Amino acid sequence: MHPELSRTFGRQHSFHRRLVYLTILGITSLFLTSSLIGSAQASNVKPAVVGNTGTASAGNTGTTSPSVPYTTSLVLIGPNQLIGGLYQPVSPDPNQSIALLLTHGDANFIGTTPCLQLAQRGFTVLCVKTQYDAEGPVIWDNLALDVSVSVSYLRSLPTVKKVLLVGYSGGGAIVSYYQNVAENGIATCQAPARLDPCSSSLANMSPADGVVMLDSVAGAYNRFIDLDASIVNEKNLNLRDSALDMFNPANGYNPNGSSNYSRAFIDRYTVAQGQREARIVAMAERDLKEIANGTAQYSDDVPFPTGRDNAEISEADLNVIAHTQGEYPVISPQYPNGSPPQVVNSNRPVTNNEASDLSWTAKPGDFTAESYMSTSAIIAPDLHITADSITGVDWASTNTSPIVNVAGIKTPILFMGLTASMDTDPVTQEMFYQAAVNTTNKTLVYVYGATHGLTPCTNCGTPSSQT
Repeated sequence: MHPELSRTFGRQHSFHRRLVYLTILGITSLFLTSSLIGSAQASNVKPAVVGNTGTASAGNTGTTSPSVPYTTSLVLIGPNQLIGGLYQPVSPDPNQSIALLLTHGDANFIGTTPCLQLAQRGFTVLCVKTQYDAEGPVIWDNLALDVSVSVSYLRSLPTVKKVLLVGYSGGGAIVSYYQNVAENGIATCQAPARLDPCSSSLANMSPADGVVMLDSVAGAYNRFIDLDASIVNEKNLNLRDSALDMFNPANGYNPNGSSNYSRAFIDRYTVAQGQREARIVAMAERDLKEIANGTAQYSDDVPFPTGRDNAEISEADLNVIAHTQGEYPVISPQYPNGSPPQVVNSNRPVTNNEASDLSWTAKPGDFTAESYMSTSAIIAPDLHITADSITGVDWASTNTSPIVNVAGIKTPILFMGLTASMDTDPVTQEMFYQAAVNTTNKTLVYVYGATHGLTPCTNCGTPSSQT
């Protein structure tokens, strides 16, 4: 073992070393295939890790090659009969005793690339479809309960000794919430700062043995940051403040490439986003109060659609949340074993356009008052975003925040950022890592050129400072 790893982890952390090496190998090999560095080289990738000291090194994992035969079974889990895809090696395998659970708020993960890639390495893998098919109706606590029954199911398998939660995309916010509450009890999700405290149904959940945050989103923040700040009336979305229109070339918008907004405009825009979110939250709270008082049109919940919610300024201006503050290893074609620690730059493409903001999509926007408060309500009274920082957010106002939840986790955590991701960014991944103050076993590594969809980016630039 590399001496720095020995000092960082020690013998008592052998399980974390195995978690880090094997999970990075299992997931990041997707981006080191023939499309990037050639199939012959990809088959011999040894991933890098970074410990609390920020030192990277390569290691010999001793893992099986990515060709372990496995079986696939559909299983029904828990009282709600969740559908899960269970992947198990055909023959006994050294990795079989480690079970990995993958889930998402409204996406069906059965048969997805991470499930198959990890199964090919001999792990026991359970990929679960939750009870929701769209973002709008999701109640956050129900997702935690879905994770709970899935963890219990995996622990019932005789070959399983350890259970790891793999939170990919929206799944990262879910599994970090679950693990925080499972380790620390419901007092942590019923804190006075929460806009929507959890129920007592989350008591006595069984914690997992480790957590993987794979290009995780930031919970309600990701929804909030999409709000079009120019909207001044939720009842008439055509009423807009042109001085806050991010799609106006006079404000710095470029429809043919990266926009270049002024610092003053960005600050006005993000503060106005916080103000719009506050108005929407107040509306939802009013609706729920009327239900409680018996004066609403419905007895249990009310429709609460939202719109003009695809206007994230960083998707148009690539100078915003563009790079980390600290230095971390980057897996890339040039450094398949991980680069020396460096400032990590985003190389995402421009993705935002006005047409997407003006259109209506029911899947993400068809909330109820209860579901909006549960998954999308957050307080951000003075939001400011720079090239490497996000400030002015009350992260404790929502149970969906990984920044709050990872802080309560004591078990090992692996964070992985994808530099070409259009749904996340290097800055939030670094913030998650820095917030994980109660685990001595944490790792942050980035994969260069990998999109949020787990594919190599084909239309991304190369930052001049990135190696």
